[in-house]
Amino acid sequence: MRSRASIRRCWPWQALRGMPRDASARKARAVPMADLLATFGALLMCCTGCALLALSQREHWSQAGGLLPFPSPRAVRRARVVASMLLAGALAPCIAWHGAGFGTLLWILLVAAGGKGIAFTLAWRPHWLAPLAFFMCDSV
Repeated sequence: MRSRASIRRCWPWQALRGMPRDASARKARAVPMADLLATFGALLMCCTGCALLALSQREHWSQAGGLLPFPSPRAVRRARVVASMLLAGALAPCIAWHGAGFGTLLWILLVAAGGKGIAFTLAWRPHWLAPLAFFMCDSV
């Protein structure tokens, strides 16, 4: 019969006790709110990017208020480039704080959540996007 000491040594939590932790776990533990703020910032960037992409379409522009005339093609192109940069830029904090594997997955989910949130906003309260429309207008 095996002794109790040899049985206790085979439990996984005792085997993992001496293993070094990865750098992302140490970084997250050093500043506990920083990873949450980075994730929230990435979500805000995704929502803003999706909103700019939605407002660059004539139908959504008129739903959001339509008080201003639809912007010129140059302003629409500029808004789409800024939206693409916001969506791509949201990947950086996700990878920096959560690693490449989970950070990429988190970014995909944040882009989907931002797009779904903007779609629900356009269906429910499209006038909430009107303040963002002022940033798309050409300066006169």
